[in-house]
Amino acid sequence: MHPDEPWLDYDPKAHKCLQERQKEEIQEKAQSNNSDEPWIEHGKRMQEKAKAHYQACLEREKAKELAKEQNNAQKEVKKEMPTIDYGYTQNTLSKSRRR
Repeated sequence: MHPDEPWLDYDPKAHKCLQERQKEEIQEKAQSNNSDEPWIEHGKRMQEKAKAHYQACLEREKAKELAKEQNNAQKEVKKEMPTIDYGYTQNTLSKSRRR
């Protein structure tokens, strides 16, 4: 025992969170022991992940197509609008603008 330095007495195995995590791991092992074929469960989980990934990819593709269609529609509207040139140039000198 170190009264002035309590951190020297620290026992990582006695930590509360670690004990809770170990209990959870033991429970998970007990549950997995009940099933005879854990690789089948793993396969099912992987299949669910693959389906979710595939759905996400489809949604992304749909979103890209919608964005392209909207951009095309906007470009068509811009083409229909006549551009009016008022004779102003963007490269005018700043001195001539100050008048």
